[in-house]
Amino acid sequence: MTFEEYVKIYEKKAEPYTLEPGYTLYFDENHGFITYKKMQDTLLVDHCCSINDLPWMIKKAQEIAKEQGCIYLATQTCRSARAYIRRGAPSVMKEWHLDLSLSGYRKNGKFYWCFIVKI
Repeated sequence: MTFEEYVKIYEKKAEPYTLEPGYTLYFDENHGFITYKKMQDTLLVDHCCSINDLPWMIKKAQEIAKEQGCIYLATQTCRSARAYIRRGAPSVMKEWHLDLSLSGYRKNGKFYWCFIVKI
C-alpha cells in the first residue's frame, strides 16, 4: 500500500493526519507507518497505522528506540486501552504499563491512553 492509502485508513479511524513538529516519519509499504520523537530517554510514538499489525509497529518502534539510545518506549491510543493491549499480543505487551501522567486529552479533544515500557 502507499503512504496515502495508510493515511486514509488512519484518518477514518482516528483523526486528520499531520506530521507534528519535531516528529520523524517511518514508513514501510508492507506494514504501515509510525511517527515518533525522542524525548530525553524515551521514544514517544504518536500517529501510527497498519493493517491489523500492532505487534509489527511495536517491534519496529522498539528497534528505532534502541537506535536512538532510548531506555523507554511510549505509545498511545485513543481507542480502547484494553483492546490495544489485547491486539498488541501478550508476548509483546506483557511488560507495558499504563502511564496516567502521560495520558490525557490532546488538541483534537480526544482522550489518549499512554503506555510505556523499559526496553
